[in-house]
Amino acid sequence: MQRTEPGKTQGCAAEWLSPHTQSKHLIVKIRRASARAVFTYKKLRCKQYYANNPMERILSIFKSHVDFKLENNQ
Repeated sequence: MQRTEPGKTQGCAAEWLSPHTQSKHLIVKIRRASARAVFTYKKLRCKQYYANNPMERILSIFKSHVDFKLENNQ
């Protein structure tokens, strides 16, 4: 991620791009943001679920650990 000072616009390249290309860039940005939001939401839901069911969390950690060991021993 690029860091910019407050007040400066990040999309200086967008000024000379055609409106069509600009809209395409915008769509990509929106898609990425929504994908990130969905991912964060799922992660939070997962955390919430494990917070409510501590035994499930322990089992899942144990299972992933066992799977990892099995994969590495082959």
